[in-house]
Amino acid sequence: MLASRRLLSRVVTSEPARLLMTTRDVVAGRMITSELGVVIGSSVRSRSIIFAIRARLSVMLGGSINPYRDLVEDAANEALHRVEEAAQRAGASAVVRVRYQNAPSFDPFAGTSVHVLCYGTAVRCVPIPIPEQSECPFAK
Repeated sequence: MLASRRLLSRVVTSEPARLLMTTRDVVAGRMITSELGVVIGSSVRSRSIIFAIRARLSVMLGGSINPYRDLVEDAANEALHRVEEAAQRAGASAVVRVRYQNAPSFDPFAGTSVHVLCYGTAVRCVPIPIPEQSECPFAK
């Protein structure tokens, strides 16, 4: 029921179709008709020295280092969003072979930062038609 409401709201509000993204070479249920090229998105996020001190206390006390996790997740989400924007500008309907690379850095004066690069191949694809039961040679 919820899925049909989302579909209905998309039709009513004329929202653009959501871009499909995958780490695979193909999009399930779709045939790639053209490759548009590589799309790239990057993000550099930083925190202050106070953030680093808080994170070091978390390390000494043990457990999850939530401040660093949040920093990396925010940077990765921003980089992925930029890939999505670049693919939409190129006229893509999907991005395949999505990959991430990251590089953290720490400077005693500048604080902690992380650079995340996200990239993939923008493609146009169409749904693969499902043959009728009578057309399928294996239906017998």
